Amino acid sequence: MRAYFYLLLLSEFCRRHVFAQVSNQNSIMCDLRNAFGGSIISWGSCSGTVPTVAVCTGSISGWAYVTCSASAVVSISVTGVKISGGTLPASIGQLSTLTALTISGGSVGGTLPQLSSLSSLSSLILNNNKFTGGFLTFTSSLTKLVTLDLSNNNLQYDIPTSVGQYSSLGTLLIGNNFFGSTIPSSIGFLTNLVTLIMSNNQLTGTLPSSVNAFTKINVLSFSNNKLTSTIPSISSLTSLQLLDLSLNSFQGTIPPYLSVLQNLFSISLNGNMFRGSIPNALFTLTKLNYLALGVNCFTGTIPSQLALLSASLIQIHFNITSFKGTIPSALGLISNLNQLELQGACLTGTIPSTLGNLVKLNILDLAANSLGGTIPSYLGALSQLLTFHLQQNSLVGTIPSTLGAFIKATSYYLYANSLGGSIPTSLCGLSSVVNLFLNTNSLTSSIPTCVGFLSRAASIRLSNNKLANTIPTTLGGLSSLTNLQLLNNTLTGFVPGQICGHRLKQYTLTPGNPGLTCLDPCLLSTTITLVAKINTCSPTSAPSSAPSTTCESTSPAPISLVRVFLMNANLCFPCAASSSTQTVTPTVIPTPSPSFRPTSVPSPLPSKSPTSYPSLAHSSRPSNVPTSNPTYVPTNFPTSNPTNIPTSIPTSKPSAAPTGGGVRPKPSAKSRD
Repeated sequence: MRAYFYLLLLSEFCRRHVFAQVSNQNSIMCDLRNAFGGSIISWGSCSGTVPTVAVCTGSISGWAYVTCSASAVVSISVTGVKISGGTLPASIGQLSTLTALTISGGSVGGTLPQLSSLSSLSSLILNNNKFTGGFLTFTSSLTKLVTLDLSNNNLQYDIPTSVGQYSSLGTLLIGNNFFGSTIPSSIGFLTNLVTLIMSNNQLTGTLPSSVNAFTKINVLSFSNNKLTSTIPSISSLTSLQLLDLSLNSFQGTIPPYLSVLQNLFSISLNGNMFRGSIPNALFTLTKLNYLALGVNCFTGTIPSQLALLSASLIQIHFNITSFKGTIPSALGLISNLNQLELQGACLTGTIPSTLGNLVKLNILDLAANSLGGTIPSYLGALSQLLTFHLQQNSLVGTIPSTLGAFIKATSYYLYANSLGGSIPTSLCGLSSVVNLFLNTNSLTSSIPTCVGFLSRAASIRLSNNKLANTIPTTLGGLSSLTNLQLLNNTLTGFVPGQICGHRLKQYTLTPGNPGLTCLDPCLLSTTITLVAKINTCSPTSAPSSAPSTTCESTSPAPISLVRVFLMNANLCFPCAASSSTQTVTPTVIPTPSPSFRPTSVPSPLPSKSPTSYPSLAHSSRPSNVPTSNPTYVPTNFPTSNPTNIPTSIPTSKPSAAPTGGGVRPKPSAKSRD
């Protein structure tokens, strides 16, 4: 009898405990529903602390985005739901059964609540919101936390030393915030880390030597901060696959011990102050896909030994450096290369014809060097090119007709060279071109009538050449054109108006072209900024003998480019320039896009470097076209490739290669109150 009585007591205790637990859970979930302002319709409403829709019944959830087990909430995952003005209630920290909490991309704000009772929590993802205040407060209940993603918020102040107490963390993502001060050495206690991304903050000081304790790390990124000094030893990080220290102020040389990091396939050191030559250690990294060393103070020559990585290397970014010498012919052996960026690298000599072997290239950028000689016709084999930049060199001869095979190219720059001869009609096959810049050369003959076939072109610059004869009426086919520059040529006759009624905004005809007699009045439209000193006349009659209208527009202010490097063929990156050498500092450092990206939470590629690494995507074509010649124009990437296939290819193969080797403003970091 006594045993039966105790059994009844135990049953009543359990019933009351479950009732209290459910009541508490309902109250917390109603707090969350109300804090989100009722944005999630399926959550119904609450009468006080009682929801009108049951949250959990056994393992069945009545609320969207909520997972239940034994009538308890174990997971909340709200992704991509706009919760404007919403916050996280403090009571969420009392939902003791919760194992995973994801609130992503909902514009949720306020400060991070203290999660003092979430002893089962293993995943906390609060990225792409508007949280403010400081880092997540550590409590002893959070020792099971494996994933912490606070990226893309407005968090600031210091990273606390208590960060080292999250001993189970495998993924820590806090990029795209405003964290300041130094990185605490206690971070080295996070020995289970696989992914650590702290990019795009305001971190200062040095990289702590304790990072060498991350023996399990695969992805390590501190890009776009204010870190200084040299790279500490990271020779123990033998599992490391991606290293991104770009856009800081690191100095010294590339450490030779990188050769022991044999799993590396992405190295981004661009935008620092590294000196010396490229060490031989890099040529032993046989898995290396991506190598970005641009915008540094490297000297010496581009090593031919890069060809030793021909089986793996996909992208080379050596732009804006102090290299000397020529482009190694051995680069033509790296058959998988899809991006080769050597712009502004102080290179001389000629363009090796072996680059025609790189048939997978999407980007070839050799701009702003001192390259001479002719353009090899073998480059016409690069039919996959999206970006073709040879501007601001000393190239001579004619434009090879084979260079019209780039039917996928959106950016085609040959300006500021010494090219002569006529514009080959094969260039009319550039069916995807958006920007065609052939200005500032010595091109002769007429503007090809077939240029009107370039229906996707937004900007065409043929100024500062020796082009003659009349302006073709076929320009009316340029339905996407916004900027046309023909000044400083010897064009003659009537300026036709077939281009009117499209998208033209800027049309520059003078100075120069004294033989132009009159222009179509439609070009005086208020939607077109016309720079010309030419009489107007009817398209079908001679100009009137009466005083005619003369149209002259003042030159508009040049549109500011996001990434402009004031470079020319005689200027190199100003690291160790002599007093007799003019130096120029880039206003913004370019951010590359590695071909490898781990499967962590992705972020877009804005003007700042990524907090995680999604698959390589090309940015959309520009909506604004500059109104003046830039001294260096950055690489642009299209969003898609045309599906059509080239109708012609070069008739000869390249010769065998030799056997030899968008940042947002940030407040100043403050100490946490």
